[in-house]
Amino acid sequence: MKQILIAGVLAGIAMFVWESVAHMLLPLGEMGLSSLPNDEAVRAALAAQLGNADGLYFYPAMRMDQEPTPGPWGLLLYHPQWTFSWAVLGWEALTELIQGVVLALIVGMAAAGSFGKRLGIAVLVGVAAAFCVSPSYTIWFGFPLAYTAAQMIVALGDYIIGGALIAWLLKPTAAAA
Repeated sequence: MKQILIAGVLAGIAMFVWESVAHMLLPLGEMGLSSLPNDEAVRAALAAQLGNADGLYFYPAMRMDQEPTPGPWGLLLYHPQWTFSWAVLGWEALTELIQGVVLALIVGMAAAGSFGKRLGIAVLVGVAAAFCVSPSYTIWFGFPLAYTAAQMIVALGDYIIGGALIAWLLKPTAAAA
């Protein structure tokens, strides 16, 4: 169990590094995102309307029992103030550590298999993870396909990188082989 936890933590660290590279050095972090024209005026209007009402807004108001209102619609994530916080990176690192440990536990169940089998399990988990959330944002809310594709590539990369590390670390023991 100790070996699985170590492999999971190391995989989580590798996943965090990959996420950092993917979002800060590669174009994956900005794919499908656009800036609003005249964003200062838009920000002023939002501040006047929403003030400090932090939240996720769907407009026009959506009611399942009514016909949609014709015209523009959207999803707005609004924060009245944004400042960088090391806590954000800490929370992100924690999510990758959890993913790494869970992946190590899953791959550890097949540790008697070959490297290819162990990596294959990790990749399949990665495919499931990549399809878990991002495509639904495109399907239901019209997120740009480039954004969704980039997020799916990053998620799959997590599991390929973390999975390869786990598959390499969790070699079958002589008794298990």
